[in-house]
Amino acid sequence: MKTSPKTIKETVIRICGDSGDGIQLLGELLAGSFARAGYRVVTRPDFPPEIRGAQGTAAAVSSYQVRVAADPVFAPGDAADLLVALNPAALKKHISVLKKEGTLLLNEDDFSPEGFMKAAWTRPSFRKQIALFKNDAVPFSSLVCEILNRSSLKKTEAERCKNFFILGFLLKTFGLETAHAREYVRKKFAAKPVFLKANEKALRAGFDRARPERSNPDFRPHPKKGAYRLLSGNEALALGLVAAGIKAGKRIFFTGYPITPANSVLHEMAKMTRFGAFTFQTEDEIAAGGAALGASFGGAIGATATSGPGLCLLSEMANLGVSAELPFVILDVQRGGPSTGMPTKNEQSDLLQALFGRNGDSPVIVLAPASPSDCFDTAYEAVSLAIKYMTPVYVLSDAFLASATEVWKIPDEKKLPTIRVVHAHSKKNFLPYALRKGSSARPWALPGTPGLQYCASGVEKTYGSGEVSHDGPNHALMTRLRQEKIHSAARDIPPTALCGKRKGRLLVVGWGSTFAAIRESVIRGQKKGLRVSACHLRHLHPLPRDLGHIVENFDHILVPELNNGQLVHVLRSRYRNVPIEALTKTTGDPFAVSEILKNIERLS
Repeated sequence: MKTSPKTIKETVIRICGDSGDGIQLLGELLAGSFARAGYRVVTRPDFPPEIRGAQGTAAAVSSYQVRVAADPVFAPGDAADLLVALNPAALKKHISVLKKEGTLLLNEDDFSPEGFMKAAWTRPSFRKQIALFKNDAVPFSSLVCEILNRSSLKKTEAERCKNFFILGFLLKTFGLETAHAREYVRKKFAAKPVFLKANEKALRAGFDRARPERSNPDFRPHPKKGAYRLLSGNEALALGLVAAGIKAGKRIFFTGYPITPANSVLHEMAKMTRFGAFTFQTEDEIAAGGAALGASFGGAIGATATSGPGLCLLSEMANLGVSAELPFVILDVQRGGPSTGMPTKNEQSDLLQALFGRNGDSPVIVLAPASPSDCFDTAYEAVSLAIKYMTPVYVLSDAFLASATEVWKIPDEKKLPTIRVVHAHSKKNFLPYALRKGSSARPWALPGTPGLQYCASGVEKTYGSGEVSHDGPNHALMTRLRQEKIHSAARDIPPTALCGKRKGRLLVVGWGSTFAAIRESVIRGQKKGLRVSACHLRHLHPLPRDLGHIVENFDHILVPELNNGQLVHVLRSRYRNVPIEALTKTTGDPFAVSEILKNIERLS
């Protein structure tokens, strides 16, 4: 007797194996196939800092999680419905994430005595663990080698095609087509016909081997108007910069020194030359900052991206940007620290450095995107504010947002906010360091404009003329004006949006990538009848003008952060009469929804 497919609202798939198994590509193509079919998709890639750890060991394990739903979702999911493990080390590391009613799919070939030895795991312990779940073992490695045995590939080369075999298997399992994956293979291996044919054959064989299980979810995606694509945070940062440059009629001069996890911003910007972007790889972050400032002095928009220790090096050039009053966008893709820290793990621990990490009173604008797609809007706004206020603007993304993806509606270029650029043009009474009429910023004079010669340096300047000054009262005036300029940017911040009522028992305040876990946990709390609301801050300096009034309307404030409480430190110094509690995490992982919900229930 045939049964109807089980209809559920979502599923979470986690794939794990060696970092050389092509896990990240497998996950990206699976997520892209779901997205093309019209589903809501949120992903969570995770990989080790080593380029290639010892094969078969815990240090080499890479994973990719895909959450798929018919309705809007925010977080990548706390637990998996399906766990695909390619070796014992991967299973041992990730089995705890599998739901009690979840399913295991194992690569049977690698669950050998040698595989268990590398994973420091025993077969009896393995059997005891998997007995708790539905499980299936498929010899993916040997199957793909058998399929490709007549090709000219070596056995090791043939075995590396197993990720496409597994991809085909999963696509068939979830009722998806192979068009997206085939398109990638044909483009990637166009110059290597042998590999093109082998990967296409592996993909098709995996698809033919699997069968859609009748218990799998029968998703029914909602029809959506407009053009959509799957977008990562670093891709969005690059697109946001370029879109802002086009809107402003300015060339984006992007500089950078390769550093994880900011690397791919530089890669993406290098693809944007046809849109007027220019990229320049430097020998270090100090040089990158100097080149970007030089570009801004020359009339372009100087921008750079870095992470971790690179932000420390950039502090000197950011400080020069504050003193010279030049537009400069600094994208900081945060990672675990201090120093080299954990390059591929997530953290939000650069906030205080962005706010205060320069000598002297050196105020800047600091923004933070909430999601991969929000990286586009935040980078776009950063360019607009940098031009308007002639100042460096920091954008605090992080490792999670950098590589995580979600479905993004491509905006209509005509509807993007206007970016107004005003250059000094009259040499009559030209004062390079006097406030423009009706503005908090100085004029932006382009080099080579007759009669508008001036000097931009880090030495203190006389108000108006910009001549070198060591006069105390003048320095006090310039210090105050630079601070007031940044404070005046609060006028550009829209009213703070709340998820929930504007008065209640508990307000959860977040910033950056904690948005997803906070939003879902608060919505769940509200469904339980708890008096909880949430607000998420994109603007961290200056803070929104209405934030003080909002926090005063709640009995408790909870601030989840992936650090030791940096925003809490700022809020407590600003709002001293409001009880503010920190919820911190520094394991390198994002918050689980359940972690925040547990604290919401405690405080509500």
